[in-house]
Amino acid sequence: MTRPTAADRAAATFHAARQPRMEQPTVNQATTPAPSARTRAEEAAVQLEHEMTQIVVEETGLREPLAGQLARAIVRGMRQRMGGEDTYIPAPDKSERNAAIRAEFRGTNLAEVCRKYGVGKSTVYDIVGQRGAA
Repeated sequence: MTRPTAADRAAATFHAARQPRMEQPTVNQATTPAPSARTRAEEAAVQLEHEMTQIVVEETGLREPLAGQLARAIVRGMRQRMGGEDTYIPAPDKSERNAAIRAEFRGTNLAEVCRKYGVGKSTVYDIVGQRGAA
């Protein structure tokens, strides 16, 4: 089998360029309905139920069927009482974690401390530099 020459490749390119292109059909936005606000709200509620189910399983050890029932009840109640509101959820207090990092860090175990606490190198150094902080 012989390799195509430069002239062969040029001729193939020329012929390909002269062929009409097969255009991809475009999606007419007027005929494709956008997801409704109700659909987005329901999707968000389903996602919240899933997250809450996982939290209940992890935090309590309950099995998924019961955790799912609790999560659905909580999400339903939250939607009725706080639906549409922006709700602030405070981050967990990190003082205990930071104190543990200060106690465990010896200067030679940076990778181990980072891995154990799920933090980066600069975070460990920042925490260790805050010796007086709680």
